[in-house]
Amino acid sequence: MNRASYGKQLKNARLNAGLTQKEVSLKLKRPQQTIAAWEVGRSQPDLDTLAELLRLYDVSANEFLGGVPSPTLSLSKAEYESIERYRRLDDHGKKILDAIFAIECARMDEERAALTSAAARGGGLIAVDLISADSSGQEHVQAPDDFKL
Repeated sequence: MNRASYGKQLKNARLNAGLTQKEVSLKLKRPQQTIAAWEVGRSQPDLDTLAELLRLYDVSANEFLGGVPSPTLSLSKAEYESIERYRRLDDHGKKILDAIFAIECARMDEERAALTSAAARGGGLIAVDLISADSSGQEHVQAPDDFKL
């Protein structure tokens, strides 16, 4: 990537983040002229500053350098630890867990469909109220104790 295209990438990332050069300069404690110089390709930020810019612009290094955007994923500590444990398993263990995940996801899909169907039939339940998301964005279905199909 040459300096001009590098500068354009920086400018586009800043604009996509909805920030002005002045706002970036205040956050980075750098002169606005420095930000402008980076964006027109007269100079380039060092790696530490580039990393800080990408965090500020909410852009992955992979995406900035022309790769595929990284999905935004927020993991709880427990989810992260589960992924770490999964990675330590051999192929047999992974196949077992994959099968369990498939069964559980199918069960949850069926529950969600049943709740939605019951609400559509006038069961007095509103499915949206029964499906909630926790802070990690994961959905949970909670039916009332007296719910019957």
